[in-house]
Amino acid sequence: MSKIYIAVHKETKQLLEGARGQAAYKRRESIGRSMGQSGHKKGTYDIIEVDAAKLIEKAFNTQEFKIEVIHSTNWNDEAFVEMNMPKGCEDISIGSLSEYPEDASLGRDLSFVYSIPTMMKRAYEAGVRGDVFVETHRDEEEDEE
Repeated sequence: MSKIYIAVHKETKQLLEGARGQAAYKRRESIGRSMGQSGHKKGTYDIIEVDAAKLIEKAFNTQEFKIEVIHSTNWNDEAFVEMNMPKGCEDISIGSLSEYPEDASLGRDLSFVYSIPTMMKRAYEAGVRGDVFVETHRDEEEDEE
């Protein structure tokens, strides 16, 4: 594994530059001398080890975590919202159940809540990977015009 080392100020959490403006080092032994040459005192910074291969992979493999929200109305001109979720997450549809009032129970209307932990996990994983969060909205009736 290829490792690189960076120095971060203990109080401000800012990335520090060493001699000649260098901020990343291939060898841990080089960082202390370079920080000293640039006026940073020992003990005022932490040295952080970073996996260079993972960092490079993350930079070149950014994906989208995309949610599409579609606004519409049903046959009775009542609002209806559909959310198309990323792969691995359950899509969500929310609308009136006025045509079947006997079925309009809490369990049926809100059964998607059981998939919220999975959605949260997928969103967290996307954030860790550095994926871009994209949220689009469209009105289905405007598409028909």
